[in-house]
Amino acid sequence: YDHLGWPVEVHRAHAPSPQVLTYSWQQTDPETPIASDGGGATAAPNLAFGQGGYYVALVEPQPEPIPPGSVGSVSVSDDTRGLARLSKFPSGERPRIVANAMVGGGFRAGSGGVPEVLVDELLFSDTEFGLGLSILEPEDTQGGQLVVQEANGEQELRLRVLAGTLRIPWGDYGTGGAGILGQLPSDAGLLYVGNEILAYDSYDASSGELTLAPNGRGLLGTDPQPHGIGEPVTFLSEFTVTTLSSGISSEDGTIPLESTAGFPSEGTLLIGDELIHYTRYANGGVEMPRRSSEAGAMDGRGSGLFRGRYGTTPQPHGAGEPVILFPIRYWDRWAERADAPELAYFEFELAQPAAYWTGFFFEDEAAAMPGAELHVLQRTDPSVPWDADPESTDGLDLLRVGIREGRELPVGAQADLIQWRVHVNYPAGAFDPATGASHSWRTTPRLRRIGAFYYAPCFQLRSVER
Repeated sequence: YDHLGWPVEVHRAHAPSPQVLTYSWQQTDPETPIASDGGGATAAPNLAFGQGGYYVALVEPQPEPIPPGSVGSVSVSDDTRGLARLSKFPSGERPRIVANAMVGGGFRAGSGGVPEVLVDELLFSDTEFGLGLSILEPEDTQGGQLVVQEANGEQELRLRVLAGTLRIPWGDYGTGGAGILGQLPSDAGLLYVGNEILAYDSYDASSGELTLAPNGRGLLGTDPQPHGIGEPVTFLSEFTVTTLSSGISSEDGTIPLESTAGFPSEGTLLIGDELIHYTRYANGGVEMPRRSSEAGAMDGRGSGLFRGRYGTTPQPHGAGEPVILFPIRYWDRWAERADAPELAYFEFELAQPAAYWTGFFFEDEAAAMPGAELHVLQRTDPSVPWDADPESTDGLDLLRVGIREGRELPVGAQADLIQWRVHVNYPAGAFDPATGASHSWRTTPRLRRIGAFYYAPCFQLRSVER
């Protein structure tokens, strides 16, 4: 596996035929060296046929000979990547073993063109799908692909594959049984077929029929499309997926799941085009805190706080829809007209007895991508609940800018205490589920400075008479 070989240019390739024709040429005149057809051409077996290879002529000699190769101590293998061979670029073949990864550089630490991108996080994983199905070496079939058996239309909710066949670099490998599909998760999973990502919710291992989930076509920015016989089907094992065990409304705070296996105790879900935060397990699913039925009640009888994250729209979802665990960089844990321990914000306060607050300001550093903004919820009356409506409640104001026309924002309130909750607001369109063209959901602004102006009476803290 450690020899990458070299690029070569093929002059001509020849595939031996099963038979060759032999002709009975004869020279009729001993004085004239001209052969004539004697008739009676016969077919003879071609000794070169059946050797499992092609004859290839190169334009230039290869730099050095390469031995046939072997896989460990095994001389016969189902994994052709361990054997010397010629591959036509682009073959789609990927290396079996990767020893090093170069981030921010060219191939083999060269000076190749490197795009100007921000590398935020790298994840390395492998798949166990297909592992152990080979009768020679367990790893020979690891990461293999299923094969479409019947043509599939773009609206169909079923997909039939060859139940006993796995496609590996060697070719279509028959396992002689139906144990291949049994390695798939039973509740749900993602499949990559052609240029489409699909979600299944059940399968019949003996027949090779997979049932696709409702709204399970064209996921993760792909489009539904037809698929032909023989197309490879890749199981995307790196995604944690399940389905809704029952339908939910656009305000529900509990998400019922068929299985919580692989889902952490808190995280983000993608259901349809909606991103949802959850904060704990609950009753065979996951849930989030709820709003109060009325401001200050803290009774948790309102709508779920973390529906429609990153500017997506809360929507109802039906039973059986795929639920995908979605990776994020920054939480979007602020909700309007809400007060709960799970909210994410910076809280500041200033206490000054009998003070008259004249102005307030804050300065921030914009996010790397336009979209996300810092907002501040300001309270000058501690008796007013944080989850009241700032548009209609005295003592509570929502500030969307920190400085207006070069000056601080007016406050105009007398209070012993003033409080602020600084939070991030992701507007509509911060996350684009259709094309992935918006990146503002991956960024966040930063608070640089916050301040207030006030007048307050003088107090005599200590007096000494002599």
